[in-house]
Amino acid sequence: MSIAINIEHRLDRGAVLLYTPSFQWEIAMRKPRVDKVCVICDAEFTVVSSRAKSAKTCSLECRGKLLAQGYEEKRVKLNCKACGSLFSVPKCHEVRRVYCSMKCADAHRNDKMPAGEESWNWQGGRTMHSGGYVYLTKPNHPYRSSNNYVFEHRLVMENELRSKSPGHPFLVMHDGVEYLNPEIHVHHLDEDKTHNEASNLLACTASAHRVIHNGDAPMFGHVWPEIEGLVSGMPYKLSVNCLTCDSEFEAKRSDVERGNGKYCSRSCYDKRDQEPFKVKFIQ
Repeated sequence: MSIAINIEHRLDRGAVLLYTPSFQWEIAMRKPRVDKVCVICDAEFTVVSSRAKSAKTCSLECRGKLLAQGYEEKRVKLNCKACGSLFSVPKCHEVRRVYCSMKCADAHRNDKMPAGEESWNWQGGRTMHSGGYVYLTKPNHPYRSSNNYVFEHRLVMENELRSKSPGHPFLVMHDGVEYLNPEIHVHHLDEDKTHNEASNLLACTASAHRVIHNGDAPMFGHVWPEIEGLVSGMPYKLSVNCLTCDSEFEAKRSDVERGNGKYCSRSCYDKRDQEPFKVKFIQ
């Protein structure tokens, strides 16, 4: 059966009439209509009496223009403080908006607002890094961060190397000045990241830094200064006795802390004392 059903056709399960779209349009056109004049283009059009007060435009295009006019009525025109161009903002933003874009605002701030030591919020150029280290402002340092900061412990070690061991392999030349190589690490002997005195710092390679934190002695030439007894840290391995053969062997400290590392070999582990497995039957 076609979707378009004649008006006289009735369903078997009720008295609901199904109309075609054309028939529905015909019914709508039979309703009382009112003549209107479009407020945008002054064209005459007709609408059903129920829309006599709400209908203002003759088409969707004119309706869009009417909405745009209402949008502009709620805004005001201002002159950009930076480039002088005219721009519109909501009336509630009239007092606080002075720039037409972020580009103009950033350019004006960079030119007019004081920065560094001249800033009203200057706090000595010292701040804390998220990792717990101390940051210092050094805008002219070749290895500064994107925010012109350098770690304080690196600066202290850099000055120590310059004064006590100029030309050291840990230093690199940059524009006639020696700086600490960015690949060199600086270790805190007491593990306090904010204790940046020269006596508490140790320059070392990345591999030596790992060895130090594992509790072992680094290789000769991989640290500065090379003073015996200054390297601190927990030992990487501990001496323990096997629970089976009572022989002494070395186990990882992390394994011992977790309760492992009790047997020197797999054979001793297999010979460990354990309760025999018993099968329990359910009555």
